[in-house]
Amino acid sequence: MRSEIQIIGLGIDSSPDLPETVHTWLQAGRTVFSKIFTISILTQTAASVKYVSPIINSADGLADGYRQLAAELVQAAPAVYLVPGDPQLDEGSLPAIEAAAAEAGVRVRCSGAPDLLSRALRGLGLSPGSGLQIVDATRLCSHHYPPLEPHRPALITGLYHPDLLPLLRRRLGAAYPPRAAVRGWSPVAGAAETTLAEADDA
Repeated sequence: MRSEIQIIGLGIDSSPDLPETVHTWLQAGRTVFSKIFTISILTQTAASVKYVSPIINSADGLADGYRQLAAELVQAAPAVYLVPGDPQLDEGSLPAIEAAAAEAGVRVRCSGAPDLLSRALRGLGLSPGSGLQIVDATRLCSHHYPPLEPHRPALITGLYHPDLLPLLRRRLGAAYPPRAAVRGWSPVAGAAETTLAEADDA
């Protein structure tokens, strides 16, 4: 049977209906990779769950852009990777995973919950048709200078781990002034506003 990586998008509920595939893997003691830290069934079976954290190079302070995660998933295949929302729209690691999998002859299959991107756009009153830049936080943090045009609005997605926040603020500080307005949105807390200088505490 051909090796496969299943990327499964879940909702924000702490006790979602996990696909039968995940239950089977947990019962068999297989490793499930997860970007979500708040699912109760996973916290009860921690021995078989690998929580994904950003990989930051201590020499240059840059994130690795998901290269290590992609390599680990390919190495572990067949593998299951749980992510929030719809992998096709919300998951910044998907291009790196697909590239590594294609090179190794591993199939990638995605299934998703309702996406978070469209909810964030509505929650912040943003339109992709207004020149909006959409960039994943980890991929942005893999550059010394953010690949953004400061005169255009930007939506930074995938800020899933607290270790990314100070690194992200430093990267944005290379392109934006400290008092630049920053608005955030989450499916739980809704929208909030602060400045770049205060973003670490927001």
